[in-house]
Amino acid sequence: MLILLIIGNLTISQLAIAGNSTNGTSIVDQQQAELLRQITEISSRSGPPSAYQNAMDLSALMYRDAWHRLQEEFEFTHISHPAIDKQIDFLRSGIRTLQKNLSASRPYLFFVMEALSDADVPADIALLPLIESAFDPIARSSQNARGLWQFMPATAETVGLTKNRWYDGRLDPFASTHAAIRYLKQLHKTFDEDWLLALAAYNAGPGNVRAAIRKAKARGRPINFWNLKLPAETTNYVPRLIAATRIVANPELYQLSLPEILNQPHVTTVSIGQQISITQAAVLAKLPAQHLRDLNTAYASDKTPPGGPHRLTVPVAHAQALLTGLRKHNFRLLNHAPFQSQAALLPLPLDTGPTSPDMRHSNNVTAQNFKAPVTYHYRTHTVKKGDTLWDLANSMGADVKTLMEWNHLPDDITNLQVGSKLRVAYLAPPDPDAGQIKTMKYRVTYGETLISIGDKFSLRIHELKKWNPALWQKNSVRAGQTLRIPIY
Repeated sequence: MLILLIIGNLTISQLAIAGNSTNGTSIVDQQQAELLRQITEISSRSGPPSAYQNAMDLSALMYRDAWHRLQEEFEFTHISHPAIDKQIDFLRSGIRTLQKNLSASRPYLFFVMEALSDADVPADIALLPLIESAFDPIARSSQNARGLWQFMPATAETVGLTKNRWYDGRLDPFASTHAAIRYLKQLHKTFDEDWLLALAAYNAGPGNVRAAIRKAKARGRPINFWNLKLPAETTNYVPRLIAATRIVANPELYQLSLPEILNQPHVTTVSIGQQISITQAAVLAKLPAQHLRDLNTAYASDKTPPGGPHRLTVPVAHAQALLTGLRKHNFRLLNHAPFQSQAALLPLPLDTGPTSPDMRHSNNVTAQNFKAPVTYHYRTHTVKKGDTLWDLANSMGADVKTLMEWNHLPDDITNLQVGSKLRVAYLAPPDPDAGQIKTMKYRVTYGETLISIGDKFSLRIHELKKWNPALWQKNSVRAGQTLRIPIY
Protein backbone atom coordinates (compact mmCIF):
# COMPACT_ATOMS: atom_id res chain seq x y z
CA MET A 1 0.00 0.00 0.00
CA LEU A 2 1.25 3.46 -0.83
CA ILE A 3 -0.06 6.81 0.34
CA LEU A 4 0.99 10.30 -0.62
CA LEU A 5 0.19 12.98 1.93
CA ILE A 6 0.49 16.58 0.83
CA ILE A 7 2.00 18.80 3.48
CA GLY A 8 -0.81 21.13 4.38
CA ASN A 9 -3.58 18.67 3.46
CA LEU A 10 -5.15 20.60 0.57
CA THR A 11 -8.57 19.39 -0.46
CA ILE A 12 -9.88 19.39 -4.02
CA SER A 13 -12.55 21.99 -3.28
CA GLN A 14 -9.90 24.30 -1.87
CA LEU A 15 -7.77 23.80 -4.96
CA ALA A 16 -10.75 24.86 -7.02
CA ILE A 17 -11.04 28.02 -4.95
CA ALA A 18 -7.35 28.66 -5.45
CA GLY A 19 -7.62 28.15 -9.19
CA ASN A 20 -10.47 30.65 -9.48
CA SER A 21 -8.85 33.53 -7.61
CA THR A 22 -10.02 36.95 -8.67
CA ASN A 23 -6.59 38.09 -9.77
CA GLY A 24 -6.37 35.22 -12.25
CA THR A 25 -3.28 33.69 -10.66
CA SER A 26 -3.63 30.01 -9.69
CA ILE A 27 -1.77 28.72 -6.65
CA VAL A 28 -1.31 25.34 -8.30
CA ASP A 29 -1.24 24.57 -11.99
CA GLN A 30 -3.37 21.93 -13.66
CA GLN A 31 -0.74 19.21 -13.45
CA GLN A 32 -0.27 19.71 -9.72
CA ALA A 33 -4.03 19.81 -9.20
CA GLU A 34 -4.35 16.48 -11.01
CA LEU A 35 -1.60 15.01 -8.84
CA LEU A 36 -3.37 16.21 -5.71
CA ARG A 37 -6.60 14.67 -7.01
CA GLN A 38 -4.87 11.30 -7.34
CA ILE A 39 -3.37 11.62 -3.89
CA THR A 40 -6.73 12.47 -2.34
CA GLU A 41 -8.33 9.50 -4.10
CA ILE A 42 -5.64 7.12 -2.82
CA SER A 43 -5.87 8.53 0.69
CA SER A 44 -9.65 8.25 0.79
CA ARG A 45 -9.37 4.54 0.00
CA SER A 46 -6.67 3.99 2.57
CA GLY A 47 -8.14 5.27 5.80
CA PRO A 48 -10.88 7.21 7.55
CA PRO A 49 -11.28 10.84 6.46
CA SER A 50 -10.26 12.10 9.89
CA ALA A 51 -6.82 10.60 9.34
CA TYR A 52 -6.05 12.46 6.15
CA GLN A 53 -8.41 15.28 5.33
CA ASN A 54 -7.84 17.99 7.90
CA ALA A 55 -8.90 21.08 6.00
CA MET A 56 -6.18 23.58 5.25
CA ASP A 57 -6.77 27.00 6.77
CA LEU A 58 -8.64 28.98 4.10
CA SER A 59 -6.48 32.00 4.88
CA ALA A 60 -3.69 30.06 3.21
CA LEU A 61 -5.55 30.36 -0.08
CA MET A 62 -5.78 34.15 0.10
CA TYR A 63 -2.12 34.72 -0.70
CA ARG A 64 -0.05 33.48 -3.62
CA ASP A 65 3.19 34.47 -1.91
CA ALA A 66 4.29 33.02 1.46
CA TRP A 67 5.89 36.30 2.55
CA HIS A 68 2.73 38.28 1.85
CA ARG A 69 0.82 35.85 4.02
CA LEU A 70 3.34 36.21 6.84
CA GLN A 71 3.35 39.99 6.56
CA GLU A 72 -0.40 39.99 7.07
CA GLU A 73 -0.31 37.55 9.99
CA PHE A 74 2.70 38.78 12.02
CA GLU A 75 1.81 39.79 15.60
CA PHE A 76 5.13 40.94 17.06
CA THR A 77 6.04 43.68 14.57
CA HIS A 78 4.35 46.39 16.66
CA ILE A 79 6.72 45.76 19.59
CA SER A 80 9.35 48.48 20.01
CA HIS A 81 12.50 48.41 22.13
CA PRO A 82 16.12 49.58 21.68
CA ALA A 83 17.25 45.95 21.83
CA ILE A 84 15.16 45.21 18.74
CA ASP A 85 16.69 48.14 16.86
CA LYS A 86 20.13 46.79 17.75
CA GLN A 87 19.24 43.37 16.32
CA ILE A 88 17.83 44.94 13.16
CA ASP A 89 21.23 46.57 12.64
CA PHE A 90 22.89 43.22 13.29
CA LEU A 91 20.78 41.40 10.69
CA ARG A 92 21.18 44.20 8.16
CA SER A 93 24.93 43.96 8.49
CA GLY A 94 24.68 40.49 6.98
CA ILE A 95 21.79 41.07 4.61
CA ARG A 96 23.10 38.64 1.98
CA THR A 97 23.40 35.91 4.56
CA LEU A 98 19.90 36.71 5.77
CA GLN A 99 18.55 36.41 2.23
CA LYS A 100 20.38 33.09 1.73
CA ASN A 101 19.00 31.70 4.99
CA LEU A 102 15.47 32.78 4.11
CA SER A 103 15.85 30.96 0.78
CA ALA A 104 16.70 27.79 2.71
CA SER A 105 13.20 27.87 4.22
CA ARG A 106 11.57 27.04 0.86
CA PRO A 107 10.87 23.31 1.49
CA TYR A 108 9.49 23.89 4.99
CA LEU A 109 8.00 27.37 5.30
CA PHE A 110 4.49 26.54 4.09
CA PHE A 111 4.26 23.50 6.36
CA VAL A 112 5.53 25.50 9.35
CA MET A 113 3.02 28.28 8.71
CA GLU A 114 0.18 25.77 8.43
CA ALA A 115 1.20 23.97 11.62
CA LEU A 116 1.38 27.26 13.53
CA SER A 117 -2.00 28.33 12.20
CA ASP A 118 -3.59 25.00 13.16
CA ALA A 119 -2.14 25.33 16.69
CA ASP A 120 -3.19 29.01 17.05
CA VAL A 121 0.42 30.09 17.55
CA PRO A 122 1.66 33.47 16.25
CA ALA A 123 2.88 33.36 12.67
CA ASP A 124 6.05 35.21 13.77
CA ILE A 125 7.38 31.92 15.13
CA ALA A 126 7.67 30.67 11.54
CA LEU A 127 10.93 32.63 11.53
CA LEU A 128 12.25 31.02 14.72
CA PRO A 129 14.15 28.35 12.72
CA LEU A 130 15.87 31.26 10.95
CA ILE A 131 17.28 32.35 14.32
CA GLU A 132 17.86 28.83 15.61
CA SER A 133 19.39 27.05 12.63
CA ALA A 134 19.24 29.26 9.53
CA PHE A 135 16.63 26.73 8.32
CA ASP A 136 19.29 24.02 8.16
CA PRO A 137 17.63 20.69 9.13
CA ILE A 138 20.96 19.16 10.15
CA ALA A 139 22.36 22.16 12.04
CA ARG A 140 24.32 21.27 15.18
CA SER A 141 25.24 23.65 17.99
CA SER A 142 28.30 23.46 20.20
CA GLN A 143 25.97 22.12 22.92
CA ASN A 144 24.73 19.28 20.64
CA ALA A 145 21.38 20.86 19.87
CA ARG A 146 20.20 19.57 16.48
CA GLY A 147 17.81 20.32 13.67
CA LEU A 148 15.65 23.22 12.49
CA TRP A 149 14.46 23.90 16.04
CA GLN A 150 17.73 23.05 17.80
CA PHE A 151 16.46 20.53 20.33
CA MET A 152 18.85 19.36 23.01
CA PRO A 153 18.77 15.55 23.55
CA ALA A 154 16.99 15.74 26.93
CA THR A 155 14.37 18.21 25.68
CA ALA A 156 13.80 16.15 22.54
CA GLU A 157 13.06 13.11 24.67
CA THR A 158 10.68 15.15 26.83
CA VAL A 159 8.65 16.31 23.82
CA GLY A 160 8.50 12.84 22.28
CA LEU A 161 11.12 13.04 19.52
CA THR A 162 12.53 9.58 18.92
CA LYS A 163 16.21 8.89 18.41
CA ASN A 164 17.67 5.48 17.58
CA ARG A 165 20.32 3.98 15.31
CA TRP A 166 18.11 4.50 12.27
CA TYR A 167 16.35 7.80 12.91
CA ASP A 168 16.71 11.09 14.78
CA GLY A 169 13.45 13.00 15.19
CA ARG A 170 15.35 16.24 15.79
CA LEU A 171 16.53 16.06 12.18
CA ASP A 172 13.01 15.42 10.89
CA PRO A 173 11.74 18.91 9.96
CA PHE A 174 8.11 17.85 10.23
CA ALA A 175 8.23 15.87 13.47
CA SER A 176 10.43 18.48 15.12
CA THR A 177 8.10 21.29 14.03
CA HIS A 178 5.14 19.62 15.72
CA ALA A 179 7.27 18.99 18.80
CA ALA A 180 8.50 22.60 18.93
CA ILE A 181 4.95 23.91 18.70
CA ARG A 182 3.79 21.63 21.51
CA TYR A 183 6.71 22.72 23.66
CA LEU A 184 6.20 26.42 22.94
CA LYS A 185 2.50 26.19 23.75
CA GLN A 186 3.35 24.49 27.02
CA LEU A 187 5.83 27.26 27.87
CA HIS A 188 3.29 29.90 26.85
CA LYS A 189 0.83 28.46 29.34
CA THR A 190 3.51 28.13 32.03
CA PHE A 191 4.55 31.78 31.77
CA ASP A 192 1.09 33.36 32.00
CA GLU A 193 0.51 33.34 28.23
CA ASP A 194 3.40 35.70 27.56
CA TRP A 195 4.98 34.73 24.24
CA LEU A 196 8.20 36.64 24.87
CA LEU A 197 8.76 34.79 28.14
CA ALA A 198 7.87 31.50 26.41
CA LEU A 199 10.48 32.20 23.73
CA ALA A 200 13.04 33.11 26.37
CA ALA A 201 12.33 29.82 28.15
CA TYR A 202 12.64 27.93 24.86
CA ASN A 203 16.16 29.31 24.52
CA ALA A 204 17.42 29.49 28.10
CA GLY A 205 15.27 26.83 29.73
CA PRO A 206 12.22 27.44 31.94
CA GLY A 207 14.29 27.12 35.12
CA ASN A 208 16.50 30.07 34.19
CA VAL A 209 13.49 32.20 33.32
CA ARG A 210 11.77 31.35 36.61
CA ALA A 211 14.92 32.27 38.50
CA ALA A 212 15.11 35.60 36.65
CA ILE A 213 11.45 36.29 37.46
CA ARG A 214 12.07 35.63 41.17
CA LYS A 215 14.99 38.07 41.18
CA ALA A 216 12.94 40.71 39.36
CA LYS A 217 10.12 40.33 41.87
CA ALA A 218 12.57 40.65 44.77
CA ARG A 219 13.77 43.95 43.31
CA GLY A 220 10.22 45.19 42.73
CA ARG A 221 10.64 45.33 38.95
CA PRO A 222 7.81 44.69 36.47
CA ILE A 223 7.69 41.10 35.27
CA ASN A 224 8.28 41.13 31.54
CA PHE A 225 11.04 39.98 29.24
CA TRP A 226 12.73 43.37 29.03
CA ASN A 227 13.18 43.59 32.81
CA LEU A 228 14.66 40.12 33.35
CA LYS A 229 18.35 39.45 33.77
CA LEU A 230 18.91 36.49 31.45
CA PRO A 231 21.94 34.94 29.73
CA ALA A 232 23.39 37.15 26.99
CA GLU A 233 22.34 34.70 24.28
CA THR A 234 18.70 34.87 25.40
CA THR A 235 18.85 38.64 25.80
CA ASN A 236 19.68 38.81 22.08
CA TYR A 237 17.56 35.84 20.99
CA VAL A 238 14.06 37.21 21.55
CA PRO A 239 14.65 40.71 20.09
CA ARG A 240 16.45 39.09 17.14
CA LEU A 241 13.32 37.14 16.24
CA ILE A 242 11.22 40.32 16.45
CA ALA A 243 13.83 42.14 14.37
CA ALA A 244 13.57 39.43 11.71
CA THR A 245 9.79 39.83 11.55
CA ARG A 246 10.17 43.60 11.23
CA ILE A 247 12.62 43.23 8.34
CA VAL A 248 10.51 40.62 6.52
CA ALA A 249 7.41 42.77 7.06
CA ASN A 250 9.13 45.76 5.40
CA PRO A 251 11.81 44.35 3.09
CA GLU A 252 12.11 47.46 0.90
CA LEU A 253 12.84 49.60 3.94
CA TYR A 254 15.78 47.39 4.85
CA GLN A 255 17.01 46.69 1.28
CA LEU A 256 16.11 43.01 1.55
CA SER A 257 15.12 41.09 -1.56
CA LEU A 258 12.87 38.30 -0.35
CA PRO A 259 13.32 34.99 -2.24
CA GLU A 260 10.29 33.84 -4.18
CA ILE A 261 8.44 31.23 -2.12
CA LEU A 262 4.88 30.43 -3.13
CA ASN A 263 2.22 29.93 -0.50
CA GLN A 264 1.70 26.28 -1.34
CA PRO A 265 3.21 22.87 -0.50
CA HIS A 266 6.66 22.40 -1.96
CA VAL A 267 7.13 18.83 -0.76
CA THR A 268 4.99 15.78 -0.13
CA THR A 269 5.46 12.85 2.20
CA VAL A 270 5.36 9.44 0.52
CA SER A 271 4.68 6.33 2.61
CA ILE A 272 5.73 3.04 1.03
CA GLY A 273 4.78 -0.34 2.44
CA GLN A 274 8.32 -1.65 2.67
CA GLN A 275 11.94 -0.66 3.08
CA ILE A 276 13.44 1.34 0.25
CA SER A 277 16.81 2.96 -0.30
CA ILE A 278 16.92 6.68 -0.90
CA THR A 279 19.13 6.08 -3.94
CA GLN A 280 16.57 3.77 -5.53
CA ALA A 281 13.72 6.16 -4.75
CA ALA A 282 15.71 9.01 -6.31
CA VAL A 283 16.03 7.04 -9.56
CA LEU A 284 12.27 6.50 -9.64
CA ALA A 285 11.53 10.12 -8.74
CA LYS A 286 14.04 11.34 -11.36
CA LEU A 287 15.93 13.30 -8.73
CA PRO A 288 19.60 13.54 -7.79
CA ALA A 289 20.10 11.17 -4.89
CA GLN A 290 21.74 13.88 -2.81
CA HIS A 291 18.71 16.14 -3.23
CA LEU A 292 16.47 13.40 -1.86
CA ARG A 293 18.88 12.78 1.03
CA ASP A 294 18.80 16.48 1.86
CA LEU A 295 15.02 16.26 2.21
CA ASN A 296 15.23 13.16 4.41
CA THR A 297 17.84 14.15 6.93
CA ALA A 298 16.32 12.20 9.82
CA TYR A 299 17.54 8.87 8.46
CA ALA A 300 20.98 7.73 9.58
CA SER A 301 21.61 5.59 6.48
CA ASP A 302 20.70 5.57 2.81
CA LYS A 303 17.56 3.56 3.41
CA THR A 304 14.40 3.74 5.46
CA PRO A 305 14.46 1.79 8.75
CA PRO A 306 13.95 -1.98 8.38
CA GLY A 307 10.88 -2.03 10.59
CA GLY A 308 9.33 1.00 8.93
CA PRO A 309 7.38 2.98 8.34
CA HIS A 310 9.15 3.87 5.13
CA ARG A 311 8.43 7.51 4.47
CA LEU A 312 10.21 9.79 2.07
CA THR A 313 9.85 13.51 1.54
CA VAL A 314 9.97 14.46 -2.15
CA PRO A 315 9.33 17.66 -4.08
CA VAL A 316 5.75 17.96 -5.30
CA ALA A 317 7.02 18.27 -8.87
CA HIS A 318 8.62 14.79 -8.63
CA ALA A 319 5.88 13.00 -6.73
CA GLN A 320 4.15 11.80 -9.90
CA ALA A 321 7.35 10.21 -11.21
CA LEU A 322 7.91 8.38 -7.94
CA LEU A 323 4.29 7.27 -7.80
CA THR A 324 4.47 5.99 -11.38
CA GLY A 325 7.71 4.14 -10.71
CA LEU A 326 6.36 2.45 -7.61
CA ARG A 327 3.18 1.43 -9.41
CA LYS A 328 5.23 0.05 -12.26
CA HIS A 329 7.02 -2.22 -9.82
CA ASN A 330 3.84 -3.21 -7.95
CA PHE A 331 4.86 -1.43 -4.72
CA ARG A 332 7.04 -4.45 -3.90
CA LEU A 333 10.25 -3.00 -5.22
CA LEU A 334 12.59 -4.53 -2.66
CA ASN A 335 11.11 -8.02 -2.77
CA HIS A 336 11.91 -8.52 -6.44
CA ALA A 337 15.10 -8.80 -8.40
CA PRO A 338 16.73 -5.46 -9.18
CA PHE A 339 14.89 -3.80 -12.02
CA GLN A 340 16.34 -2.74 -15.33
CA SER A 341 18.30 0.30 -16.53
CA GLN A 342 19.98 2.51 -13.93
CA ALA A 343 18.27 0.89 -10.98
CA ALA A 344 19.76 -2.47 -11.89
CA LEU A 345 23.09 -1.14 -10.67
CA LEU A 346 21.74 -0.21 -7.25
CA PRO A 347 22.18 -2.57 -4.28
CA LEU A 348 19.12 -3.78 -2.46
CA PRO A 349 19.10 -2.79 1.24
CA LEU A 350 19.16 -5.57 3.80
CA ASP A 351 16.04 -6.00 5.90
CA THR A 352 17.86 -6.19 9.22
CA GLY A 353 17.93 -4.25 12.44
CA PRO A 354 15.46 -3.32 15.13
CA THR A 355 11.95 -2.11 14.48
CA SER A 356 11.81 1.65 14.32
CA PRO A 357 8.94 3.63 15.85
CA ASP A 358 6.60 5.59 13.64
CA MET A 359 8.15 8.70 12.12
CA ARG A 360 5.52 11.36 12.07
CA HIS A 361 5.67 14.02 9.37
CA SER A 362 2.51 15.83 8.45
CA ASN A 363 0.47 12.87 9.64
CA ASN A 364 1.05 9.98 12.00
CA VAL A 365 -0.88 7.30 10.11
CA THR A 366 0.48 4.77 7.63
CA ALA A 367 -1.98 2.44 5.91
CA GLN A 368 -0.90 -1.11 5.17
CA ASN A 369 -2.45 -4.41 4.11
CA PHE A 370 -2.37 -7.15 6.73
CA LYS A 371 -3.33 -10.80 6.81
CA ALA A 372 -6.66 -11.73 8.30
CA PRO A 373 -6.84 -10.09 11.73
CA VAL A 374 -6.28 -12.24 14.76
CA THR A 375 -9.10 -12.54 17.26
CA TYR A 376 -8.20 -13.09 20.91
CA HIS A 377 -10.35 -14.85 23.47
CA TYR A 378 -9.37 -13.74 26.96
CA ARG A 379 -9.71 -16.17 29.83
CA THR A 380 -8.16 -17.32 33.09
CA HIS A 381 -5.59 -20.08 32.91
CA THR A 382 -4.75 -22.35 35.84
CA VAL A 383 -1.03 -23.05 35.85
CA LYS A 384 -0.23 -26.73 35.35
CA LYS A 385 2.95 -28.62 35.99
CA GLY A 386 5.43 -27.86 33.25
CA ASP A 387 3.83 -24.55 32.21
CA THR A 388 6.33 -21.79 31.48
CA LEU A 389 5.84 -18.13 30.72
CA TRP A 390 7.48 -18.65 27.34
CA ASP A 391 5.11 -21.50 26.36
CA LEU A 392 2.02 -19.58 27.45
CA ALA A 393 3.10 -16.39 25.69
CA ASN A 394 3.99 -18.32 22.53
CA SER A 395 0.59 -20.01 22.47
CA MET A 396 -1.15 -16.64 22.32
CA GLY A 397 1.20 -14.98 19.87
CA ALA A 398 2.47 -12.54 22.50
CA ASP A 399 5.82 -12.08 24.17
CA VAL A 400 6.78 -12.92 27.73
CA LYS A 401 7.00 -9.27 28.74
CA THR A 402 3.41 -8.67 27.66
CA LEU A 403 2.17 -11.70 29.58
CA MET A 404 4.03 -10.54 32.68
CA GLU A 405 2.54 -7.04 32.36
CA TRP A 406 -0.98 -8.44 32.04
CA ASN A 407 -0.50 -10.35 35.28
CA HIS A 408 1.67 -7.84 37.18
CA LEU A 409 4.42 -10.42 37.63
CA PRO A 410 7.80 -9.38 39.07
CA ASP A 411 10.76 -9.12 36.70
CA ASP A 412 12.77 -11.72 38.63
CA ILE A 413 10.16 -14.49 38.49
CA THR A 414 11.65 -17.82 37.39
CA ASN A 415 8.96 -20.47 37.97
CA LEU A 416 5.17 -20.40 37.92
CA GLN A 417 3.34 -21.78 40.93
CA VAL A 418 1.18 -24.77 40.02
CA GLY A 419 -2.48 -23.95 40.64
CA SER A 420 -2.05 -20.18 40.40
CA LYS A 421 -4.27 -18.21 38.04
CA LEU A 422 -3.02 -16.25 35.04
CA ARG A 423 -4.94 -14.07 32.66
CA VAL A 424 -4.12 -15.14 29.13
CA ALA A 425 -5.41 -14.67 25.60
CA TYR A 426 -5.85 -17.51 23.14
CA LEU A 427 -5.95 -17.16 19.39
CA ALA A 428 -9.24 -17.87 17.68
CA PRO A 429 -9.41 -19.10 14.06
CA PRO A 430 -9.10 -16.22 11.58
CA ASP A 431 -12.33 -14.74 10.28
CA PRO A 432 -12.52 -15.69 6.57
CA ASP A 433 -14.06 -12.30 5.76
CA ALA A 434 -11.53 -10.37 7.77
CA GLY A 435 -8.93 -10.44 5.04
CA GLN A 436 -10.86 -7.59 3.42
CA ILE A 437 -10.18 -5.39 6.42
CA LYS A 438 -7.19 -3.09 6.32
CA THR A 439 -5.38 -1.76 9.33
CA MET A 440 -3.19 1.23 9.91
CA LYS A 441 -0.26 1.80 12.17
CA TYR A 442 -0.98 4.80 14.36
CA ARG A 443 1.56 6.47 16.60
CA VAL A 444 0.12 7.83 19.85
CA THR A 445 0.96 11.49 20.41
CA TYR A 446 1.36 13.40 23.65
CA GLY A 447 -1.91 13.85 25.55
CA GLU A 448 -3.92 11.22 23.67
CA THR A 449 -5.99 8.59 25.47
CA LEU A 450 -7.80 5.42 24.42
CA ILE A 451 -11.03 7.40 24.47
CA SER A 452 -9.72 10.21 22.25
CA ILE A 453 -8.14 7.74 19.80
CA GLY A 454 -11.37 5.75 19.70
CA ASP A 455 -13.34 8.94 19.00
CA LYS A 456 -10.91 9.91 16.23
CA PHE A 457 -11.49 6.63 14.39
CA SER A 458 -15.08 5.94 15.53
CA LEU A 459 -13.99 2.85 17.47
CA ARG A 460 -14.94 1.59 20.88
CA ILE A 461 -12.26 0.82 23.41
CA HIS A 462 -12.86 -2.93 23.21
CA GLU A 463 -12.25 -2.74 19.44
CA LEU A 464 -8.92 -1.01 20.03
CA LYS A 465 -7.99 -3.70 22.53
CA LYS A 466 -9.03 -6.45 20.14
CA TRP A 467 -6.51 -5.26 17.57
CA ASN A 468 -3.89 -4.44 20.20
CA PRO A 469 -3.71 -7.29 22.73
CA ALA A 470 -0.99 -5.49 24.68
CA LEU A 471 -3.73 -3.07 25.80
CA TRP A 472 -5.64 -5.83 27.53
CA GLN A 473 -5.88 -5.05 31.26
CA LYS A 474 -4.74 -1.49 30.48
CA ASN A 475 -6.72 1.69 30.07
CA SER A 476 -3.94 4.02 29.09
CA VAL A 477 -1.49 4.59 26.26
CA ARG A 478 1.81 6.42 26.13
CA ALA A 479 3.22 8.90 23.64
CA GLY A 480 5.20 7.11 20.95
CA GLN A 481 3.33 3.83 21.33
CA THR A 482 2.25 2.29 18.02
CA LEU A 483 -1.29 0.90 17.67
CA ARG A 484 -3.02 -1.02 14.92
CA ILE A 485 -6.26 0.65 13.81
CA PRO A 486 -8.83 -1.29 11.72
CA ILE A 487 -10.40 0.42 8.72
CA TYR A 488 -13.91 -0.99 8.45
